[in-house]
Amino acid sequence: MVHSCNKLPFVVLQSVCTAVLAISGLRLLIGPTSLAAASVIPGFIFSIHAEHVRFPMIVVAVLGALVDLCVIRRIPSLRSRPASKWRLQPVDSKQHRSETAQIALSILTLVLVLTESLAHLHLHGSF
Repeated sequence: MVHSCNKLPFVVLQSVCTAVLAISGLRLLIGPTSLAAASVIPGFIFSIHAEHVRFPMIVVAVLGALVDLCVIRRIPSLRSRPASKWRLQPVDSKQHRSETAQIALSILTLVLVLTESLAHLHLHGSF
């Protein structure tokens, strides 16, 4: 029983990592789909701009960007742990570019949310 309790945090951590990767792919799919729907379906842009849709999407975008930044921030410390040394491989340029792109996209997401919120405040008088 002691051994199974010790494995539980690692199982949870692995599940969280899998969820983060799945959400990243889903987030990539949502953007082009929304753009296509907004340009093809009449009135769609007004329905997604409603507060009951807009606010949760902003919250999800901000939380997703912050989780991405937190996960990427932890990567160097996880790589440098003694338990990781046996499987540690040098970070190749593709992996480095991927991590840099994730950081840039997360920061861009936060900037766009802030810009949209300020524009909404200016145009409509509320966040």
